[in-house]
Amino acid sequence: MELNNIKQARNIEIMNLLNKRPRKKLNFKTPEEVFFTMFNLENKKLAIAS
Repeated sequence: MELNNIKQARNIEIMNLLNKRPRKKLNFKTPEEVFFTMFNLENKKLAIAS
């Protein structure tokens, strides 16, 4: 399967699954939690460039 054939909506779905999965390396926090904590971002919504 080539990545070019995957629709953008599926890419976003996969990205969300990976970013919301707790990691042992991150002390069982998600990459999303670590990112937003590092930058003290209260609003966790980012604009996605199209």
